[in-house]
Amino acid sequence: MTSRNSGAGALSEGNSEAVSWADAVLLCVKPKDVEGLALELNGGMQGKLLLSAVAVTSAGRLQEIFQTERVVRAMPTVGAEALCSYTAMFAPEGLANEDANFAAWIFGQLGVAVWKGED
Repeated sequence: MTSRNSGAGALSEGNSEAVSWADAVLLCVKPKDVEGLALELNGGMQGKLLLSAVAVTSAGRLQEIFQTERVVRAMPTVGAEALCSYTAMFAPEGLANEDANFAAWIFGQLGVAVWKGED
């Protein structure tokens, strides 16, 4: 989420600021970086929707370290670059329909997004 200089101006000064104004956050980092990012955000994800494309890290673990119950874990395929991914999504029980629909819409932009019953 760290801003890049695109000539249009920075959207934020860093991850914590960006998360502070976000309702939903798309997490796309290497598994080794998840814990450090959670520490950097220092509880800033509480109550926010976390859409994760991080490999290896379970939805339950993401809930724990980011302090939010609103988690969707997704695994887009390499076809995402060409907008023809088959993305499997998983959410723990209790995810609101509005959150599920938003996640399906976001990951559907990459191709086909389907719900799976296991993390």
